[in-house]
Amino acid sequence: MNSLLSNLGPRYSRRNSTTPIVLGFLLIIIAIAVATYFITRDDDEDDKDKKDENGEGEGEGEGEGEGEGEGEGETVPSIEEPTVKRTLNPDSSESGTETYEIGGGKTETYQIEYNKGMTQPVAVTNTLSHLELSKNVTIGITWGNKSGFDNTFKLEIEHWMKEFNDTGKGFEKKGESVIKNKYNHGKAKGTSSSDDIETEDAKYFRNFTTGLNHEFTGDGSYSFVGIHAIKIKAKYGINEDIVLFDGTLEANKSQWVEVKATDLTATLELVKPETRDYEPLQGSFTMGAADIKNKAYYVTSSTGVDINTITGSDSSVPVYLVPLAGSSATKFYFKFKGDDKYLTLSDDPYFSKTSTTNDALVITFIKSTRDDDDDTTWLRLMVDDEYIVLKDGKGILKKLSDIDSQAVYDTLDWKFTDSVDSSIDSGPKPDCDKEAARQCIADLNGGVFFLPAANTAEGNACSIKYNCAPDIWF
Repeated sequence: MNSLLSNLGPRYSRRNSTTPIVLGFLLIIIAIAVATYFITRDDDEDDKDKKDENGEGEGEGEGEGEGEGEGEGETVPSIEEPTVKRTLNPDSSESGTETYEIGGGKTETYQIEYNKGMTQPVAVTNTLSHLELSKNVTIGITWGNKSGFDNTFKLEIEHWMKEFNDTGKGFEKKGESVIKNKYNHGKAKGTSSSDDIETEDAKYFRNFTTGLNHEFTGDGSYSFVGIHAIKIKAKYGINEDIVLFDGTLEANKSQWVEVKATDLTATLELVKPETRDYEPLQGSFTMGAADIKNKAYYVTSSTGVDINTITGSDSSVPVYLVPLAGSSATKFYFKFKGDDKYLTLSDDPYFSKTSTTNDALVITFIKSTRDDDDDTTWLRLMVDDEYIVLKDGKGILKKLSDIDSQAVYDTLDWKFTDSVDSSIDSGPKPDCDKEAARQCIADLNGGVFFLPAANTAEGNACSIKYNCAPDIWF
C-alpha cells in the first residue's frame, strides 16, 4: 500500500494542488447563475405589478377606450357647476268648479271665473290646495360633463326639500330617484350576459357634453312649498358610487330654490312661464370683482326710464352698488352718485332717498330673461318678494302675482351700463384715501376704528366714498 502511494505520490500531489482552483471556478459560475435568476425574476414581477396597476392583468385588458389610452388608470367622473332653475307655469285649470284637497283628507270646491277679455283664470278665493297648485311649479337642473364618463354607466337624480322654518330635520328626499342608464341592461360595460346596447340617455355619459338637464314638476303627491335642492349621483367602474353634486350642502346654498305659497297662487295669474335661475351671478356683479368697487352704473328700465327719476328727480344719475354685509353677491344698496344718498321707500312719490342705510332698500338681483352683451347686463330688482316696476311712468313695487298688464310686465327688467364718468371711462382711477376711509369708519364707532364696522354697509360706503375697495381692510 505504501509502495503504491509512493508510486502515485508526485502525480497525486499535483492533482490535489489544482482542486481549489477548479472548485473556485465552479462557485463563481453558480453565483452568477443564481444572481441572474433573481434579477430576471424581480424584473418579471415588476412588469406584472405595473400591468396590474394599469388594469392590464388577466381579465382586465379591455377598457372603454374612448378618451383613455391602453394602460391608463380608472378615471372618476365630474361635472361643471350646475344651474338650478325654478319655473312657475300658468295654471291650466278651466273655468267652472274645481275640487281641491285642503289637508286631513278634506276637500272643498271653488268656483273659477274669467274676467271679460282675459285669457287667464282668476280664482274667487285664494285658499286653494298647495298640492294642486304645486303641479304648476317645475324645479330643474342643468349641467355639463367634465371628463371621466367613459366608464360611467348610471346616474341618479334626486329631489330634496326642507321646510322654511326648519327645526333641525333638514332636507328630506321627495319621490323616487330618476335613473338614467347608459346601457339597456343597466350595468357596467361587459358585465352582463346581455349586449351592451346604449339607451337614448347615452348622451348623459359623454365627456364634455353640455346642456344636460332634468326637471321635477309637481304631481300633486306633495306640496312644493319649501326649500328645494337637487342631488346627482353616479355609478362608474364595476360598481363604484360617487356624488357629482349635492345641492343640500350649505356650501351650495346659492342653489337652494324657494317656493312660497304666494308663488303658487301667482300661477293663477300668469299668462306665460316665469323662470328664475339659482346660481352665483357671474361677471362684474360679484362681491369681490374689481370693477364693482369704484364704479357707478346707469340703471334704466327697458322703456328707458332712469332709476333716479322714480325718486322725483328729473335727471339721469348713476348709482354705486353697495354690498349688503354678510349676504351673498346678489344683495345691494343703491347709492346715488353725487349726493351719496340711498334709494328708499316713501309715500308720494313711491320711492325717495335717504342719507343712511338704516331705511335704505335692500335690492336682490334676479337674473333677467333678456340676453346680456359686452356693455350691458339685464337684471330684475326684487325687494322682499316684490319687484320694482313702472306703472303709468311711475315706479312702484309689485308682486309677480299682482302684475296684471303686459305694459307693467315689460318693465320688470332693468339695464345696467357703465357710467360715462366711471373709473374706466374717465381715465386713471383716483387713488384710495385709506386714512380718510379709516376715519370715516371710525366715526361710525365713536371715533375708534373697529374692524367689524368696516364690514357693514355703512363701512363699505365709507370705503367707496374715498375710492377704496370694501375688502381693503381684510
